[in-house]
Amino acid sequence: FFVVGVKVRHLLAIAGLWSMGVASYIVSADYRLQRILAFLDKTGDISGSGFQLQQSLIALGSGHLTGLGLGLSRQKFGYLPAAHTDFIFAIVGEELGLVGTAGLVIGFLIFVYLGIQISLKARDLFGRLLAVGLTASIASQALINIGATTGLAPVTGIPLPLISFGGSSLVVTMASIGILLNIARKGTTAPLREVSGQRRGQSKTIVAIERPGARRKKYLSSRRRGSSFKETGLSSRRTGPSSRKTVY
Repeated sequence: FFVVGVKVRHLLAIAGLWSMGVASYIVSADYRLQRILAFLDKTGDISGSGFQLQQSLIALGSGHLTGLGLGLSRQKFGYLPAAHTDFIFAIVGEELGLVGTAGLVIGFLIFVYLGIQISLKARDLFGRLLAVGLTASIASQALINIGATTGLAPVTGIPLPLISFGGSSLVVTMASIGILLNIARKGTTAPLREVSGQRRGQSKTIVAIERPGARRKKYLSSRRRGSSFKETGLSSRRTGPSSRKTVY
């Protein structure tokens, strides 16, 4: 919304309608309401709706700074439900500690930064919006998953991109990254070089646009009509001792 310049009041109106829809959806099922209540009171029902979150916090706390070691988690053996999918971040914290979880968060932050850079360098508005949307989609999944694992957000069942077990999530995430890479490749700005040459008292300027990967270069302008001037790459065929070439 902010990329295309939507007015703030329109954004707030959409957010208000969306919030009412989400609230109606939550209260329509008892298990969704229980998850919200468990989020608001994390120690209220540790043997019921809050059991999963408590086991997740135990796993994170057991890792300390450097963790128990890769593959040495104890919580994944029947204690923490969905340890390989929704709560894989807790297992990373238990096995690799604060160092591993911090590295994972930094990795997602770097991904967001690169996605924003790709968006800024996109050639058109569609590429810019597509890059922002794909980056925000992956980043929001990671944010919600990490928040649910640490108790900063309700448990929603959203996997951690590229980390959680799941074929469909992995395929969609990899496809999104592939599209981002394609936008980055197509968004490279072609350098503009101006070549000036003299030939037997005749001067002309040729402007060539060189694109990465292009096999041919298109020469755009010439100061003198009727003269032939061949270029191979960025070099000119010159005769006479007074010939010169300037490349900007």
